[in-house]
Amino acid sequence: MATKINLGSLIKDEIKNQRKTQKEVAKYVGISNNAMSSICSGVTFPHKWTIEKICECLDIQIEFYIKRKSKVCQPPNYMISDMASRVNTKHK
Repeated sequence: MATKINLGSLIKDEIKNQRKTQKEVAKYVGISNNAMSSICSGVTFPHKWTIEKICECLDIQIEFYIKRKSKVCQPPNYMISDMASRVNTKHK
């Protein structure tokens, strides 16, 4: 059985690992501090564009989140495929 995870907690952990703040990432992404906090706490799930910008800010690819656990709990598979293809195109 696949493990369900919270994408927000993975984002929060990566922000901490990179010694950045949610406020810094929110500013880069162009969202409010409250919106970033809601994403990191798992209250809301970010739009695919927001995920792409967060990944850009943290200099990681979306696969970083997808491969860490076997299943992300909220977005449907077609959204993950679409996000991954968009991010991969930008990094080639």
